[in-house]
Amino acid sequence: MLQLVAGRSRPVDRRERKPRDLIVLAVEGARADDLLGVLLGGPRFPAVERLAAESLVFERAYAVSPWAVPTHAALLSSVPPPGHATVRGTFVADGQVLLPELLDRAGYYGVAVAANADFNAERGLVQGLDFVRNMTQGTGSGKDARSVVRAALEAIAGRPAPRFVYADMTDPQAPYDPPREHVGGPPPPDAPLPHLTHLWLGRVRAGRVVAEPAQRDYVRRLYRGELQVVDAALADLLAAMEEQGGLDEAALVLVGLHGEEFFEHGGALHGFSLHEESLRVPLVIRAPALLAPGRVTAPVDLLDLAPTLADLLGLPFPPQWQGDSLVPLIDDPQPPPRLVVAYLGDGARAAVLGDYKLIVGSGRDAQRLYDLAADPGETRDLEDDGGIALRLTRTALAWETAAEGRWKRSRWGTGADLKPAFALDHGM
Repeated sequence: MLQLVAGRSRPVDRRERKPRDLIVLAVEGARADDLLGVLLGGPRFPAVERLAAESLVFERAYAVSPWAVPTHAALLSSVPPPGHATVRGTFVADGQVLLPELLDRAGYYGVAVAANADFNAERGLVQGLDFVRNMTQGTGSGKDARSVVRAALEAIAGRPAPRFVYADMTDPQAPYDPPREHVGGPPPPDAPLPHLTHLWLGRVRAGRVVAEPAQRDYVRRLYRGELQVVDAALADLLAAMEEQGGLDEAALVLVGLHGEEFFEHGGALHGFSLHEESLRVPLVIRAPALLAPGRVTAPVDLLDLAPTLADLLGLPFPPQWQGDSLVPLIDDPQPPPRLVVAYLGDGARAAVLGDYKLIVGSGRDAQRLYDLAADPGETRDLEDDGGIALRLTRTALAWETAAEGRWKRSRWGTGADLKPAFALDHGM
């Protein structure tokens, strides 16, 4: 019997891969649903809206941790958080190769300007950079997002291309204290002062204060006011790059490092859970010479961002990296299933496969399964009748967990889409 098999086709990749300016805006506390979503009655983010319209937007991007430092480390090193964990916290070893080091070898001038005091040499996060400024040290004009962008532009002024900028912004983290014009109205009775919202949220989380709905809405409004500052900083950057004539030749990335909780599952702040509000982040890449504007709906995580950028710039990435380039996924009209994983410091894991999300922890409620398409708020645990979705997600996570520290997506794929080399390397 004659069988006709139609292979899956992808567009021919004719990208002109070469060194070009790379600007990464890394925003701590940025939720995708707030920054990229449509906020009924909320503020607009015109610069972000413009960027999204001109860029490739990853609609389901996940941070690898609900904390900033582990995500910085994983994003820059393409090694997941357990690879950097020590008894003292997250520290990147000297033997790891960070994205700035790879770019430095290719002739880039590398700059980092950070608003987080923990983005420093002690943590191993500044390897390969030519200039580092931490806005929390010394005297200056502040550490808001616009100041970060201004300092970054000053640092690369007059430097020939190619240049790399990593701008770390912390505005949308408590305390939520935006400029007065972004507050959006008077506070309700007994609302916390903006500069004390972090203390108030901590008391709410501890059960010492009961937050009234109006107070919760007000705090969320303050948070969105901080996002407006990030939007203004992005507008400053776009205007400066346009004025210099390099915007369309550069690659510009806007990425969130973790989300923020606003009582969706009883929590506040960040770093305490693996629910969507903690992990779903914006990921937008504007590179018109390399990527057409559009949307990617498949789940991705930030472990693959550095390999993707290296691929687009024509640079082979080092063997230590455990992520893989997303360019094949971007080009594939029907990409295969893939597993993305996030980590909590206590050993808990979140695994996303298609529309399903499995959270595995310790103690009571150690395993929970959610159908994100039917239940995006993660309110109904399907673990008792998860069926094949539970088995597939659990098995995919088990494959990767068993080889933690050795798993390389570029060779083995993900636990949900194993490459032939996985069977070869395991004697199957």
